[in-house]
Amino acid sequence: MISVVIETYTITREYPKEEVQAQVASVLGRLGEQSYPRHLTEILVVVEKSAGDLAEFLHANFPNVKTVFIDHGTYLAMKNLGFELACGDMIALIDADCIPVADWLDRIALAYSRGADVVAGKTRYRPEHPFANTFSVFDFGHVQADRNGKTFAFNVNNLAFRRNVVADNRFDDRVRRNGGCFLFWRKLQAANYNMVYDPKMFAGHGNDFWGLGFVQKHIERGFDTVNLFRVADSKLLDGVRYMRLGPLVPVGMFASRVLFDLHRLVSNRRDLGIRLYAVPYYYVVSLVVRGLEALGGMLAIFDPAYFTES
Repeated sequence: MISVVIETYTITREYPKEEVQAQVASVLGRLGEQSYPRHLTEILVVVEKSAGDLAEFLHANFPNVKTVFIDHGTYLAMKNLGFELACGDMIALIDADCIPVADWLDRIALAYSRGADVVAGKTRYRPEHPFANTFSVFDFGHVQADRNGKTFAFNVNNLAFRRNVVADNRFDDRVRRNGGCFLFWRKLQAANYNMVYDPKMFAGHGNDFWGLGFVQKHIERGFDTVNLFRVADSKLLDGVRYMRLGPLVPVGMFASRVLFDLHRLVSNRRDLGIRLYAVPYYYVVSLVVRGLEALGGMLAIFDPAYFTES
């Protein structure tokens, strides 16, 4: 059995109210069309107790889906609750604005049969937005395979674990949001779990960066990263040991990420869908995006509580 856990934190906070039901309906509709046997599929949707309208919508239109309630749940807390209640041999995570391909569950089952403990899928923004590929590179493109097929990080919006992995591990509830998946990956990497990347396990992410939304997203990403350094184990994240340098931390973060971007823009162009002549364009975007993250990191240095969960 494969259990699919869907959080609704993202859609209730990052989408207009009128789009919330449409987003989750698209995801559940695609899960209902999967080629994988339905009797071997369990779907759990984690909903905030205060989101009564969404719960009623799910009960009325998707009666076979298990609706799970949480009080003041964060993005990662919703996923942790799903781990606790899921019954499957594999537990898959998909966000409520990420539409998977029709054989998504089959790809997870295949990875399971080949001995994978964790399988990371490929996420990209849906192509209707003109800058979908540009933002995909910087929001999701860090997930890739090394020369042995092992995944270099993962996105928790498109991911599956063998049951024993999440029986022994949880996302760190102290993490506001951004960086929690990378910290979890490093923890599992240190435990020597077999984690693979499957680009055919694809999901199309909703375009949640209207207007200047991408600006706040990357400022918050840098903010969360620096605050993550305050609580993480230095054995898992190198940045922890440099926190004593104060304002120099965001500067170092900017430099290391820009260098990382340059390397992957050249070495991983095929998976990112980038032509060689387009590399300079993406590198200029990298300078802007990483600059915003450095700004957020600087904000965290001087005001660690500036962004709080709502």
